[in-house]
Amino acid sequence: MKKIVDYLVNTKKQKSETAVKISASFEHHDDIQAELDAWIDTRSFPQSNALNIEGYTAADIAKLAPFMDGVGVYNFLVTLRERPDNGKRIIAEGFPRKHMKILEFISTLDQRLITTQSAEKIEQIYGIKLKDGIKQVLSKNPEGIFFEKEDVLCLLSCEEIVNASQDMNVDFIKLKLIPVIDTGDNDYIVYDIEKSSWCKFNIVNGVKFKQRETFKEFFIRATLIRERKRHIFKNDATAPFQFF
Repeated sequence: MKKIVDYLVNTKKQKSETAVKISASFEHHDDIQAELDAWIDTRSFPQSNALNIEGYTAADIAKLAPFMDGVGVYNFLVTLRERPDNGKRIIAEGFPRKHMKILEFISTLDQRLITTQSAEKIEQIYGIKLKDGIKQVLSKNPEGIFFEKEDVLCLLSCEEIVNASQDMNVDFIKLKLIPVIDTGDNDYIVYDIEKSSWCKFNIVNGVKFKQRETFKEFFIRATLIRERKRHIFKNDATAPFQFF
């Protein structure tokens, strides 16, 4: 898997720890790994004699999800092999991702109707009853949300939360943490079940930090910082969020 790690570190500028975790998903799939290695060399997907998993080749997935690079495409082939029903559902739904402004999401949290299906799946694997506050965050979010102008800020889908321990090689269930938002650099905003509060958690070093009583606190503080930056940089609306 050295070639995959080198590609992620040198080309995609991933941290080495992140690259190792991503490449680990190919560990038990030598045929998929071999085809990915070839893609790294050529930056093209094979048109003949290509792997066919559940009726799809890498070239097929690349056409359906043009935003994916080779690692994403072949990682999805792993998903198709290991969880075919989940993979086919994602394909059928067109690789859906909602986009919205983060403040729009925060401002409508209190008005969100709680949907039980997503919460029940998570309650079942964690063996707990979720409070309404976290249920509101998770409700009506079957496919995840990318927040506009925030390239690394992504609300995880219910399926991603349910499979997080397996996909990230982190035992969130044992840690009693529910990952909710990917903020980049291996950091996630998580719900801390034992403390009934929110914090950030780094999946590489296992450190919890920036504990908050409510989910909204991360973004209220971030908004204030952003407004200060807009003033400093002459109302530059592209100043990124920072979580304090």
